[in-house]
Amino acid sequence: MSKLIKISAFADAVKQGVEAFETAGKLLVEMLDADPSAKEKITEAQPWLTPEMLDLFERVGRRQLYSKLLLNESPGFLALRRCNYAEQERYFTDTVPMLIESSKGYETLNVALMDMTRDQVRQVFAGKHIRALPEQRAWMESERRKMPPSVSIDEPYEIRRKKLIVTRPCEFTASQLLDLAKRAME
Repeated sequence: MSKLIKISAFADAVKQGVEAFETAGKLLVEMLDADPSAKEKITEAQPWLTPEMLDLFERVGRRQLYSKLLLNESPGFLALRRCNYAEQERYFTDTVPMLIESSKGYETLNVALMDMTRDQVRQVFAGKHIRALPEQRAWMESERRKMPPSVSIDEPYEIRRKKLIVTRPCEFTASQLLDLAKRAME
């Protein structure tokens, strides 16, 4: 079997798995609609099917969770799971507009969810929706205000965010270290 044929066979098997997730979700919803205690009965009969797994399959069956999102645990896709179904379906393959600050001012990047860092996810997602560009700018300004100004002292250290940052080689006495620790905790 050639490599291309194996790749195609693998992709087909994954596609069948995703379709099976959707079928399982629909079956679970049918069972729950007929018997609200169906989840408990399922976990008794099949202990490997955890309540958390069943919750995910129920969301798939009720079209609250796009089934392909079950396959990716990256920060961007995990955040997308909280959005409505239409956004999940759209942004599973589309890029998300993300505002960045550059030397030219603000620019928009189109970022794939699988490539987003946790900090980028915090900027782009607000709970159950994707922030519009003006919302992202407001968020960026809000985050900037939260950052305490860096206190630059003519000393070989700085205190920032409850941390002592030593900027060049130096020595401290025990009492100086205790004093610095107290200042850092303020």
